[in-house]
Amino acid sequence: MRSLLYTTSLILSLAMAWSCQQEPELIVHESSYIPPLYTQLEYRDTGQIDYSAQEFRLSLPFIGDTYNYGWYDGPVTTAEGPAMQINIVHDTNWFVTYLFGVRFWADSEEESLWTAGHLKNMFEPGRVFLFGQGPGRVDLSFAHEGRITHVDQRSRASYLEEPEGQLQIVSTEDYSYLHPIEGHIEGLLVHCTFEGKLGLYDPALTPVTEHFKTDAALTLKNGTAAFLVTYE
Repeated sequence: MRSLLYTTSLILSLAMAWSCQQEPELIVHESSYIPPLYTQLEYRDTGQIDYSAQEFRLSLPFIGDTYNYGWYDGPVTTAEGPAMQINIVHDTNWFVTYLFGVRFWADSEEESLWTAGHLKNMFEPGRVFLFGQGPGRVDLSFAHEGRITHVDQRSRASYLEEPEGQLQIVSTEDYSYLHPIEGHIEGLLVHCTFEGKLGLYDPALTPVTEHFKTDAALTLKNGTAAFLVTYE
């Protein structure tokens, strides 16, 4: 599983180093670079009237704390078939806090999974992934305020009895950069939008299996994201 993990000090030093440089037209970087990965959305919990805004951005400095802010991507094997998981986490010396995630299932008839050709076909601009589990679907997860602990307390689309929502691919582009630890990384930078409902995590029920279901929903709107899927 690939990871993109930076400390606050590294973020600040890189930001100062490139503060006077203009972004190149093509997103190809031969030196260490903070990828433009982010997600932002508005959400409304059960019982709320107004929506709350949330943003997670890799290049956002965390002043006054010791969190590392990371994005992880990699293939996973599930009961519904092969999938690609992307997670946003806070990583400390003591525990990892899961904040946001998307799990995409490959179409059942596809071969040579997670290569450049496969990913470009899978994330073709304009394609819509319906919320849920299984081939051609996406399970979106999000830990909103009050649910951010060292335990994975993300609400998930798949927790609903009848998943409701969609994620649409807006654009993609080849992306490469030099990771300070893992070396040269190549992948597909994917821009998308999303909206819908997630099954609300209930800490009293402790859903530790994929069989947990609920009717309580967390509503999302105006969701956008840019994430990197590395080529296998």
